[in-house]
Amino acid sequence: MTTARRILSSTAIQVFGKLLTAILSIIVIKYITGLESIPGLEGIPAEYKLIYTYLTFFGIVADFGLFTIAVRELSQTEDQQEKEFILGNIFGMRFFTILTAMTLASLFVFLIPLENYTWQVKVGVAIAAVTTVLTMMASTTSSILQVHLKMELPTIALVIGKIIMTAYIAYVVIFFQQIAYAFYHLIFAGVVGSLVTFIITYAYTKKVFPFAPKFHPTYWKKVFKEALPYGIAIILSTLYFKIDVLLLSFLRDKNEIAIYGYPSSVIELISIFPIYFMNSVLPTLTRAFDESKEKAKKILSLSFNFLSLLALPMVVGGVILARPLMGFIMNEEFLTGNVMGHYGADVAFQLLMVSTVFSFLTTLFSFSLIASGNQSKLLKINLYGVLFNIITNLIFIPAYGFVAAGITTILSEIIIISLTYHTAKKYVSFHFDKKTFGKIAFAAAVMGGFVFLVQYHVPVMPLVGIGALVFIMMLLPLKIITPEVLEMVKKK
Repeated sequence: MTTARRILSSTAIQVFGKLLTAILSIIVIKYITGLESIPGLEGIPAEYKLIYTYLTFFGIVADFGLFTIAVRELSQTEDQQEKEFILGNIFGMRFFTILTAMTLASLFVFLIPLENYTWQVKVGVAIAAVTTVLTMMASTTSSILQVHLKMELPTIALVIGKIIMTAYIAYVVIFFQQIAYAFYHLIFAGVVGSLVTFIITYAYTKKVFPFAPKFHPTYWKKVFKEALPYGIAIILSTLYFKIDVLLLSFLRDKNEIAIYGYPSSVIELISIFPIYFMNSVLPTLTRAFDESKEKAKKILSLSFNFLSLLALPMVVGGVILARPLMGFIMNEEFLTGNVMGHYGADVAFQLLMVSTVFSFLTTLFSFSLIASGNQSKLLKINLYGVLFNIITNLIFIPAYGFVAAGITTILSEIIIISLTYHTAKKYVSFHFDKKTFGKIAFAAAVMGGFVFLVQYHVPVMPLVGIGALVFIMMLLPLKIITPEVLEMVKKK
């Protein structure tokens, strides 16, 4: 099987798994936001969302880019013992950092005033911290499988864990008023699901690639030094993507956390696709930079086309169908016209979808810097982005709420993609086929026109499928999928 086919196969497996978990996540959102309609339970969806948003910041500090660094390190050696050494140390490092970060998160939350974070939120943070530890350790364990493009079982494990979590949450929501400490059961469901995922992933990885957690101070110091600029860059990137929800919790009414936060969660599910794809590409791209700049350039060009194929139709369709999609995913009480004094979740989703097309392509340029060993350049770029985001949000959120946050996110993404592209160009001679990109944009526009015309006559979920089919049908006559690409995928 060719490298191109292996990359696409690995990405397809992970994307399929992510689609399944995304569907389950949408079911969870539907159940959680449904509690808003029950008298006396208003505000619970906002508190549930706030807990995981708060932990995200500590979790990303703990990650510190170690997964991506691990994939890059493991892809640069063929020696089995060296791979065991690398994985064992990365596992040990990540366990130490995530455990420390989650302990600090659980303690620090009790220092926040009760008018911002209730006791229910604070205790919920301590429970959900366990979920974050288990989730991140499962992904660390699977990093060696990512390098060898063998992500089938870890993906299955992720789906199984999510099914268990979703079933648990559905049961609690249905019988919420009859279950003691029901809110905490909603949070504990995440612990159960992530524990199952971790056990399956760890057992499988140990079977196909025996390793043990290691503590080698010299190697830890070396990796931390390499990961430092990229880790800080990831922290800054998370800040400009998620700080708005956190600021809303301090500067606006609690309901805006749910109105803006849950569409943000859907966007987060979508945004993982380019990361999965580029993580699959990373080992090959890293080797290509060592072997041939021309080969690296070709890989990046094909990756640009693939990410454009994913991003453009999703953004066009998402903006047009924002209201019925959010009505399907969330409780309709959160939509425009049903929310007192606010635009609704549909407007939030439209704003965030526009930013998605930029974030998809930013991922490509960021990974080109990582693969070429220039990840430190991301630090300054993301610093500019986060400073702009925080300052702009602090100025405009108090007056304009989540609408200001959404517009700021779009502007931040434009700044980030511009700076990342111009920085990466210094190290990589990009060659993107503008004609192909134009064809993809045209196909997305045709699909968008069709969806716009029939949106009031077809239920939203069948329409999503029909819209995707219309887009796919446009690819061959426009020769977007070239014989060269098909040949690369078909080769054994």
